[in-house]
Amino acid sequence: MLYVEVTNDRQRQQIQHGSGPLNFGRLALEDTASVVIDDAHVSRDQMRIEELEGGRVQLDNRGRSTVFFQDGARLGPSQSRELPLPLHITIGQTVIEVSSESLDPSLSGDRRTIAVDSFKDVAFVTLGDTAHDFQFPIAVGYRQLNSFATDAERYKEVLRLAENVLAFLGSLSLAVLDDERRLHISKAVGQPAISSWQGGISPGHWLQLAIHATRGLGDQGDTSLTRQLGGLELNRENRGLGKLLRFLIRAKNDFKHDRGPSVESEYKAACLLITGVLSQVLGTLRFLKEYRMYLVRDVNPHRRGEMADVVFLRCMGSNPGFLTEQWVYSPSVRKGDLYIEVEPERLIPLYPFIHAQTCEQCKAREFYFVDRLDRQGSGDDGAKAYIAGLKSFDRGHTAKDADVGCEMHELLSDA
Repeated sequence: MLYVEVTNDRQRQQIQHGSGPLNFGRLALEDTASVVIDDAHVSRDQMRIEELEGGRVQLDNRGRSTVFFQDGARLGPSQSRELPLPLHITIGQTVIEVSSESLDPSLSGDRRTIAVDSFKDVAFVTLGDTAHDFQFPIAVGYRQLNSFATDAERYKEVLRLAENVLAFLGSLSLAVLDDERRLHISKAVGQPAISSWQGGISPGHWLQLAIHATRGLGDQGDTSLTRQLGGLELNRENRGLGKLLRFLIRAKNDFKHDRGPSVESEYKAACLLITGVLSQVLGTLRFLKEYRMYLVRDVNPHRRGEMADVVFLRCMGSNPGFLTEQWVYSPSVRKGDLYIEVEPERLIPLYPFIHAQTCEQCKAREFYFVDRLDRQGSGDDGAKAYIAGLKSFDRGHTAKDADVGCEMHELLSDA
């Protein structure tokens, strides 16, 4: 068992690692337990440590930066060394402590790779590296957990992340439904599906919409994503993902109605509990990592033929500095819209359920879900008109958009 502490100006994290290699760098690796370090001086794939017998480790410097030790020794790029524990390592502006002794005695019985973020004298078990490589709307919530220093602040943000997961799951399920099955949701719910947003959608409403949408996906099943979403069995209340999501909803409702934790020690225990449940939820939903989300940055139709050069931003992981990809693709995609890749180079639009726009509050691009729909009279054709109230996955900022409201009404109205 290895116990690691990573410290720099932007993070202080403790990691408990059971066995096998443990990687350090600015990006998480898909096939190896990884510690993501928020330090520009650290390479994307910087260092790997693996425990050996006799209180020793194998350390491989895989990056471009030199690894420095407390005694003044160093390990250059592409060099390896077998070293005794404990270790005090410096890379860039980050200090890494590696030990065979537990950093937190209460966690010493757990053999998994888990993470603990420490602020002053407070420690919380967090989501570790399970959330870093999801779609940005989920991953960004985990990244921002490190910004809160008190138990009460952290708990509120953990619950917002739980709401984000529910909103993303419900929105994604609705987006990939075909038009016919999307309209059938109103019959299943017993009222127009659009009414779930009137007055503001609750976590419970998100779950009910996800239940009925994924049932429809089970029948639709034309892609691996729809088949996997359709197999979630969210209607089961006493086991699996359905039970976990209902637990999060109860915690969210209790906090909203002042039935949740009230003193610092209760907030600490609640953070441990909720993040543990969230880890299980994300573990069940880990198949979502296979499906990339893209933002269309530019579309340049070919002068001859029916295709276009399309520039995409790959919106995966918690870092908003998205990678750029250029495809030869159909010009039917819309600049500024979000898409999910359900099969290689087969995209399904996420608009209006999830979309990106510049936030008027922070002047930065944020990703939004529809939080409410309000009647706004009637349109020129006499049909009901709605304006959508939006909430960002990033910071919970709000906005209004009449075009989104109109599109939601067209997609979900049973008229």
